[in-house]
Amino acid sequence: MNLSLMLLAAMAVSPHAPATTPISPKIQPALFQQSEDRLGAVALELRNEKSDAKALFTEAARLCGFAIWKEDRTKVADPVSTPGLGLALTDSEIAAYAKMYRRGDHVALTDLLSALEPTYKDLGGTRGLAIHVQSFLTEGPFNARKPVSNLATFLNQLAANHDDDADNPITAKSNLDALQALMLMRVLTEELALPLRKSIAKQKSQLLLANVIPQPQQTEAPGWAEDAFAGGITGLIGELGNAVGGGAKSITDGIGKANALASISKFIMTYSFLKGEAKVETPGDPLIRTKDTSAGDTRTVVAKFYIDGTQATDWIKDNRKLFNAIGLDPDVPKSGPLKGVETAWEVGQSRINSKQLIQYKGQIDISKIKTNDQGEARVTFEGKPQPKKLDPRSVVAVTKTVWITVTPQVKSTEMQQDFVDAVTGAIGLKEGAAGLLTPAMEMLYRMKWNTPVILPFHVRDWVEGKNVGQLTLEIRGNGREISNEHSEIFSVSHTVNCTDIVMEASGGTAIPDLDPNILNALPPEQRKQMEEGLKKAREFSNLRMFTSKSGDCQVTFNDQQTVKNVFRACTEEKTSSFKTWKGQRQGDANLDNGLGFMVSVDMAKKQALVTIAGVTEGVFHFESDPKNSSNGDQKGGLRYTDNLKIDDPAFTNNGFTVPLKQTQIRESNDSNFYGTLSIPVKFGSKLQFTGNLLLSFSITRKGAAN
Repeated sequence: MNLSLMLLAAMAVSPHAPATTPISPKIQPALFQQSEDRLGAVALELRNEKSDAKALFTEAARLCGFAIWKEDRTKVADPVSTPGLGLALTDSEIAAYAKMYRRGDHVALTDLLSALEPTYKDLGGTRGLAIHVQSFLTEGPFNARKPVSNLATFLNQLAANHDDDADNPITAKSNLDALQALMLMRVLTEELALPLRKSIAKQKSQLLLANVIPQPQQTEAPGWAEDAFAGGITGLIGELGNAVGGGAKSITDGIGKANALASISKFIMTYSFLKGEAKVETPGDPLIRTKDTSAGDTRTVVAKFYIDGTQATDWIKDNRKLFNAIGLDPDVPKSGPLKGVETAWEVGQSRINSKQLIQYKGQIDISKIKTNDQGEARVTFEGKPQPKKLDPRSVVAVTKTVWITVTPQVKSTEMQQDFVDAVTGAIGLKEGAAGLLTPAMEMLYRMKWNTPVILPFHVRDWVEGKNVGQLTLEIRGNGREISNEHSEIFSVSHTVNCTDIVMEASGGTAIPDLDPNILNALPPEQRKQMEEGLKKAREFSNLRMFTSKSGDCQVTFNDQQTVKNVFRACTEEKTSSFKTWKGQRQGDANLDNGLGFMVSVDMAKKQALVTIAGVTEGVFHFESDPKNSSNGDQKGGLRYTDNLKIDDPAFTNNGFTVPLKQTQIRESNDSNFYGTLSIPVKFGSKLQFTGNLLLSFSITRKGAAN
């Protein structure tokens, strides 16, 4: 009991109220407030694989100021607010990129920018695309133009909901998902194309005035900007406007660059016709580990990649004008396997050797497994030997999941070129006249788009102990508030994952019934006391407590906040601050040092009280006015409840009250207690934002009859 009290005291809620701080005046707050909550909700809903990614992305695109067109430039829908960005996404782009988002396609920001950098430099750019993009992502959320603010905010909110904390905040090392990539590409390519087209028009005019017949040239792709588009989103227009004179060495060169910029998102869409699937060959999973130091049985995983020619044919029909513009007459695509392409395999398990579950067989390089003529790549895995021999009489069977990711190889430009050529060739895209397809293909080679297939590979493992627990806690939220006096953007991401936890059990002792004749023979007062005592004893017999004793727990903490304030007195004073809280800790489930969990089960009420210790050493980073002495990093402890207020009846200082479920495990004498809970949380300097907390737990009990 003392341990419980210590734990409960350690987990007391202490929401931080971070220091506030700015925004430029003349902003109309009401415009921002209409969509801020919805964009954050969309970013969170997209994490749910059962949600409609296409519908959600369409909604977000319109909130971010994009018009929706068909491929023939027929307008489908206007932006939610007008004026918008002056840019459009097409309905087919939205559908394709939503599919690629759902399967996990991604590209490193640095690779995306590398694809566009040569054109940027040809146009006279010197500062670097990365500087423009970083400035847009940092300052854009506070832009007085609502669409610009919404777009920058949504890109950041998507990053905050990535599983990889390295993606938030967005830096050159971050991976962009497919939705982020499309939106950012559309802005960058059209802002690059605008001055380029002015240069082309000028050269055309000069040729006509000189009465010179222009050299043979292809038609220029019209791009995806509305007539009134003037840029001003990332600052590129301001830099390139004065340097555009040398941007197009000739009309043909200029049109080739403009076409490549206009079509790059279309060619990336070809990856959506690349289908991937992975499976475990017969006898299928789970792979069963041994209980000793010998290797377990084996399973072969096969990943297959192939082209869906039917969808590719429809896409080519929709984009016929694009192909005509760049001198292409595509062949009729055919469905078929992607042959001879190297694939890279990633096994998602602990980096600690003793905690790994599987290993691949043979002397192979799993970063270079080639597909055969059927488009299949294979790797055989075996159960990893146990670090020590287990006692078969004292183990509990636990099914675990290893996520295996297989990606067509993109580590080098040469390999990426082979991959791009294989995909585009398979769907009937051949080199255009006079190399007119080259600029777009070079962009694709440099971009190194990742198209993975992911397999949940199940392993039956063994854990010594009569009771083995698992727990997952995830807290996520995105908030934005814009006004003339106080503007704030806050994202929270906290997780606690405890796996294979040996639990110590107490309570649950059955109370036998007393012979009624014995009770009736007692004096009335004594009989009453005995009956009340028996009632309480039976109630207590329904209570069982499970406390973590050992096992693997991991805590992550990744919050960031940007605040801008304007103080008006005699003079106007503006202040700003940027804060991050980052921490990650992995260790043994020891409640005394802030890791692990405890579950109190009430069989009569069918509910469980779950108390969690989730503490990590973290780094608090603060940036503000250069004169502020607190700028820099500070180390300290972070609890999963920090920066939050959990204001819900299901949560008290004693933990979370979770509806209890119970099942018998098939083909064994073991049974499970388990439960899930989803409740809102409040965060922000004034607790003005709402996020979501999701909790799930299970306790496998060896030989438990109930």
